[in-house]
Amino acid sequence: MAASKFLSFLILASIISFTVAVLCRTGVDTVEGPTVDCLSNQCLNTTSPESTVYSCDYSKVCDMIRLKDECIREGDKIICCCYSDKCNFGSPFNSAYLYSSMIQIRSLDAHIHPLY
Repeated sequence: MAASKFLSFLILASIISFTVAVLCRTGVDTVEGPTVDCLSNQCLNTTSPESTVYSCDYSKVCDMIRLKDECIREGDKIICCCYSDKCNFGSPFNSAYLYSSMIQIRSLDAHIHPLY
């Protein structure tokens, strides 16, 4: 009896752990990549005059600069982080400039140095 309860718990835990990841769009400018299952549970969209890049936040930049459904703007560069499926858009017209118009823009914190 206890073994079957433990097995049920393990199955439930594995199902939950597989469903908590966020789906993020990937790509650069107008070249769309695949939608990825992002285990870090955060999507990233960065825009500069040179390009727009959208992906899973593999480098944990969002955690490092404490962004959650927010953007940081420094001059003509923007970094946006979000935590829901395909929230980082992915069309050529959805740069961080447009995304930042829909969510809060936070000024660059004094202790954070630009990443570019």
